[in-house]
Amino acid sequence: MMDYLVGIPVALLLVAAGVLTLTGSLGLLRMSTFFKRIHAPTLGNTLGVFCVLLATILLASTQERHLVVHPILITIFLFITSPVTAMLLMRAAIRRKAEELQENDEVVIAQGPSDTPHAEPAPVKTPASNQPS
Repeated sequence: MMDYLVGIPVALLLVAAGVLTLTGSLGLLRMSTFFKRIHAPTLGNTLGVFCVLLATILLASTQERHLVVHPILITIFLFITSPVTAMLLMRAAIRRKAEELQENDEVVIAQGPSDTPHAEPAPVKTPASNQPS
């Protein structure tokens, strides 16, 4: 009976991990620019691995009959390194893009993460009744 009480949450956590990791991987394939691409796998895979490690803690603790803490260390290490790595990769990409623009003697404009430039605002039209005659 105890095996079913632990087996069901472990199975649900593993299914959730698979869905989260698949979602992050699909986001990697679907996004158009590097800055958009880096975001989806970082979040999806981190949460997916967290679910796998939580399932491991539950299953191992049940089988060993005491709390197994080794996967907690893996989880802490993952939560520290994954976002920091993504941030460093994005900073390197921004720096590389800025250096390429400076080499081409172009003006560096803060456009945000997309590669498309912002459109110029449309001129404001005044109604004819407000203009002096």
